[in-house]
Amino acid sequence: MIMKQIHRTMLSEFLDSCNGRIFTITFLKKNGEMRSLNCRIGVGSYRKTNGKVSYTHNPDNPYRTVFDMQKMAYRSANLNTAKFLASGKVVYKVVD
Repeated sequence: MIMKQIHRTMLSEFLDSCNGRIFTITFLKKNGEMRSLNCRIGVGSYRKTNGKVSYTHNPDNPYRTVFDMQKMAYRSANLNTAKFLASGKVVYKVVD
């Protein structure tokens, strides 16, 4: 396993570059708990017919919609409180 650092401002671009690959993100929830999600971006097959899922990230909104591969449901990941990101054999520590 390789450890690297990634700046918080680069998180959104990095997630976009995953191109549907599975990654893990660890972040601090609003209630203070740490959460790790094995997830993907760009999954559209689990949407409700009336529901809309936004895949584009608004820089003013720190939350990113991801698809949780364990629960098979959409979740929101807070990029402002992200601590670690893992993709492939590389683990990235998020720095400010």
